[in-house]
Amino acid sequence: ALRVKGVLDVLTHENRPPMADNDEAYKDEIAPAGSPFRPLYDSRIMFNGQPIALVVAETSEIARFAASLVRVEYEKDAHITDVYRRREAATPVKPPTNPLEALFTPPKTRGRPEQALAAAAVRHAGEYYVPIEHHNPMELYAATVVYEANGKLTVYDKTQGVQNVQRYLCGVFSMKPEDVRVMNPFMGGGFGSGLRPQFEVVLAVLAALALKRSVRVVLTRPQMYGLGYRPAMIQRIELGASTDGTLEAITHDAITVTSQYEDFFRQETGWSGLLYKSTNAKYEHKLARLDLSTSCDMRCPSAATGVYALECAMDELAVALKVDPLELRLRCYSERDQNNDRPFSSKALRECYRQGAEAFGWDRRSPCLLYTS
Repeated sequence: ALRVKGVLDVLTHENRPPMADNDEAYKDEIAPAGSPFRPLYDSRIMFNGQPIALVVAETSEIARFAASLVRVEYEKDAHITDVYRRREAATPVKPPTNPLEALFTPPKTRGRPEQALAAAAVRHAGEYYVPIEHHNPMELYAATVVYEANGKLTVYDKTQGVQNVQRYLCGVFSMKPEDVRVMNPFMGGGFGSGLRPQFEVVLAVLAALALKRSVRVVLTRPQMYGLGYRPAMIQRIELGASTDGTLEAITHDAITVTSQYEDFFRQETGWSGLLYKSTNAKYEHKLARLDLSTSCDMRCPSAATGVYALECAMDELAVALKVDPLELRLRCYSERDQNNDRPFSSKALRECYRQGAEAFGWDRRSPCLLYTS
C-alpha cells in the first residue's frame, strides 16, 4: 500500500501520533460507565468493523485502492455476538454514577407484584425480541480537518454536539480548546448516532497531526455498520388482571446488548409502569456484554423497544380476557405518572385513541376474528 503512487502514509497503532493513555480523556459528555473505545490505540480487536489502519492518500480513490492492498495477521480468540448465548451471564445494570444515567435507571418496585400476579384471575406472560437496528442516515459519517499554519485545527465533523466533540478531541490529543474549533453547519441525518464523537473524527485528526496538513476521512456505507446502533434486546413481560380488565400487576424484565468495554442502556422497562394503571409493578434490567461496538441512542430511545413489548403484551392480554384491546387500554388508562407519583403536566392519549378509532373505523371491524384462534 505504501508503494502506491499518491499514498502519503498508512497509520496504525504502531506509528500514529501520541494519544492520551487514560480512560477519562476519552470520555465524552454522555459516555456510559466503562472504558471508552480508543481508535488506533493498540492491537486489541474489540469488535467487527473496528478501524485498525488508516491509509492517507492524495485522493479518496487512491486511498481506497491502497487500503485493499493492506494485509493483516490476526490471532483468533473466543468471541460471542449472540445475546441468547449471554443470557444467563447477563448482570443487573449498576447504580447511576451521573445525572444522565439516573434518568435511565429502572424505577423502584411498587406494591407486591409477585403476590398480585399469583392471585390474579387472568395472567399473561410473553417474551419479545428486538434485533439490532442501525441508524444508516443518508449522509455518511465524515470529518474534514483543516490544519492551520500555527498548528491549530478547524474540524468539520458530522455530529449532533460540536462542543462535545471539541472537548473530546482536546482530551484525547492534549490540545487547548482555543486550538480546536469544531463546526457542523449541516446535519444530513443523525437520529441519535451523532450524539457521541465517532471514530472518523479521531482518525482525521490523527492523520492531520501526523502529516501536518489538512485531511478528510469519509466512511463507506458498509463501514457505517461499525458505529453505534439500537441494541438487541430480550424482554419478558407478565401481566395479571381481574376479569373486568383491571391490571393488578406488571413485571417487565429486559436484557440489553452492550459492548465488553462500556455499559450502555436506557430505561426500556420503566414504560410499563408509566403507561397503564397498576398498583403493583416490578422492573429488572440486565446487560449482556458481547464482542460488539457500544450501542447508542436511536430515535425514541427506550420507548421504541419498551413500549413495543408492552403493547404486544396488552394485545395478548385482551385476547385472554376476550375484551376489545382499545377498551382494555381505556380501562387501564393512567392519569398520573405512577413511577414518580405525580400528575402528568399534559396528556391527550385518550383523545388520540378516540380520533384514531374514528379515522380508520375501529367500531366497524370484526372482533370475532380476535377470539377464535
